[in-house]
Amino acid sequence: MTAFIIGILILLMSCTITFSGVFIILLVRDYINDGRPEDLLFAFLVLLAGYILTGLEGAAIRKMQGENFKESFVAYLKLIRYFPKALLYIVWYGGGLFLLILTLYCLKISGRELGAFFMLTVLWVLLTHYGRRFIRKISMGNIDPDSAVGENTYYENDIRTLVAAVDKCETDGSFRINAKTYRVNVSCLAFYDEEKGVLIPEAGDLHWYIRKEARSYCGKLKGFAGNGMYRVRVREQKSKDAVGTDNTKKYHRFWLERVVDKNVQCPELQAYVDEYNKPIIVKDNFFGELEYNRTEDRFEGEIKSGEESIDIYIYAEYEPEQWTECIRNAAELVGDIAELNEKCRIYASKNVDAFDEEGNDLPEQAKYEGISLISLDIYETEIIVTYDSDKLWDSSEVIVNVDKEKGPNDCYMNC
Repeated sequence: MTAFIIGILILLMSCTITFSGVFIILLVRDYINDGRPEDLLFAFLVLLAGYILTGLEGAAIRKMQGENFKESFVAYLKLIRYFPKALLYIVWYGGGLFLLILTLYCLKISGRELGAFFMLTVLWVLLTHYGRRFIRKISMGNIDPDSAVGENTYYENDIRTLVAAVDKCETDGSFRINAKTYRVNVSCLAFYDEEKGVLIPEAGDLHWYIRKEARSYCGKLKGFAGNGMYRVRVREQKSKDAVGTDNTKKYHRFWLERVVDKNVQCPELQAYVDEYNKPIIVKDNFFGELEYNRTEDRFEGEIKSGEESIDIYIYAEYEPEQWTECIRNAAELVGDIAELNEKCRIYASKNVDAFDEEGNDLPEQAKYEGISLISLDIYETEIIVTYDSDKLWDSSEVIVNVDKEKGPNDCYMNC
């Protein structure tokens, strides 16, 4: 039954477009022949009525496909803002078609002017071939006109309306997909499906393609004004493409069709975001007080070594049941921090190249005394030890890698 009604609506839309076009042509012809301005006015009214009726019929078709009638109709009406750009297409391709017809006419009547018109036709074909993307760029800005290929290949056909809690609107840049395409990401903390009343508490991102690299604030290309709640129309990535290496779904990726509303009020999603943003504090006998940073997936804290304060970063996935074991493992890996510091300083002084202002090699003792411990980045089997080395002539930091089994095994300067 639904397919039958959609077929009827498509037939009505075709009739509306056809009859509107015929009436407009007849009225314009009468205006040219008789010079009556009311014919031109009636032609404009027929065009407007046909445009509105076509929009209503199109919105009704989308309604039958499960989309919102009002949103579809309003989106159709807004297409009128592209009329000047569409006019560019009409003039360009219409002019080329006119040249082709004129060429054929000249071929029929006389061959004297055929050469000139033939050259003009060839020129138009070449310009159309090489200027196609330029015209599309004028029409679509920096949005990639060929991005629908990726959309249809990797994403579901059904378009969903979600409320997204945008977390990183201004920081994500574009990522190269191929020689001509870049992908833009807008990161989100969670999503809410208003139609089903379901909270999607996993993080994810909204993305689309552009043609020119953009390094920051890419969100404004689609209408994002900053972090916050947005109602968006999206296509979800197919499940087989949205799983981790262990075959568990770890994130949500959506192809962004458009932003519907900004500053949306969604109490369910706001409650989740508020809970998400509450600080997570863990106390440990070795490291003291640690705060979990969800964005970086790590614990952050500070530990004393003599009179120096050292920043501590313990990297751990958001798995609370594993945190106690992870922190205990980190403490065993560090052991005696003074002893660890001594080993790393000796290793760095022997393996780092440093020079004085005149370009001479610094002795090991000078390098040993020229660095001071500032932070430890602790992973499951490795520690990255960072030293402040401003006292050395050509470096700001010295990095030492410490393996669980081998001890200090690599170092380099970070200028």
